Amino acid sequence: MAQHIYKICLIFFCITTVSSVVAQRADYLIVENPNALLILNKYEQNSTADFPSFTPFRILEEYTLLSDAVTPALKVRGEGKPLFIVRDEKGKIIGEQAAGYTAVFRKCVPVGDTVRVLRDRSILIYEKYFVKNARRSQFLKKNDILIRLFKYKNVYYVKRINRSPTYGWCRFPKGNGWRKLERQAAGQPLLSEDLRLRIKAFMTRINLTYENYFNYFNKVYHNQIPVPRWEVRETDERMELRFSGLSTGQLRRSTEVLIRNLETLLLGSGYAVYPQENGVLQIRWRKRVQR
Repeated sequence: MAQHIYKICLIFFCITTVSSVVAQRADYLIVENPNALLILNKYEQNSTADFPSFTPFRILEEYTLLSDAVTPALKVRGEGKPLFIVRDEKGKIIGEQAAGYTAVFRKCVPVGDTVRVLRDRSILIYEKYFVKNARRSQFLKKNDILIRLFKYKNVYYVKRINRSPTYGWCRFPKGNGWRKLERQAAGQPLLSEDLRLRIKAFMTRINLTYENYFNYFNKVYHNQIPVPRWEVRETDERMELRFSGLSTGQLRRSTEVLIRNLETLLLGSGYAVYPQENGVLQIRWRKRVQR
């Protein structure tokens, strides 16, 4: 009886929790001259990185304190690394005036896929978000490789990676001026770091839901049913989700909901969820042939 109640509750809470995770968006701070800011690495030491112009920083915590519990900062992720951008005692970002153009774009959709430009003068890249009579723009060249980092409204913020690293805004009109690549360019991870982080954060929320409600019902019904959880395993090409504690068959409905919402999370990335006979869920490139 108790296990039956667990199943009903887990289906309900899996649906509500997954829906809230999928609905998440990300905020980004774009800085024209980020090297003018006081940026610390995850150990709260001065960062030695040389950040390109118009580097985007994904905002993790808009207002936080450093380990001294006094210094205010902005916790971000930039160039694939966790960082702190230090604020002054009034909460203003130190060095912001010298940094030139700064802007925060909210409720963006992280993307992380890669495209190739197929023709000269087919795609424009803008340094700043589209404004009337924008001057600082240029046409991309044939065979330029772009990582589409995130989408704001109907526009993508990209990083050109095949020659001098350049950030900017692009529209991708329907036609034959560009195409999505099946794999990341050489030297780039096949499964982008941003997408990995989103999947792992998603699964952490699901596991926390299981833990909270199994602990609650174990206490109410005086049972000791083990808390199930999803374990994440990674390779360069894929991620695998393995369920432990119960069989996936016992939570078939909630697993189906999980798969559907993972597919929603992966929209636009080129990756998909492939359930295996042993209950493992593989996340891999949609067109890749399984050997």
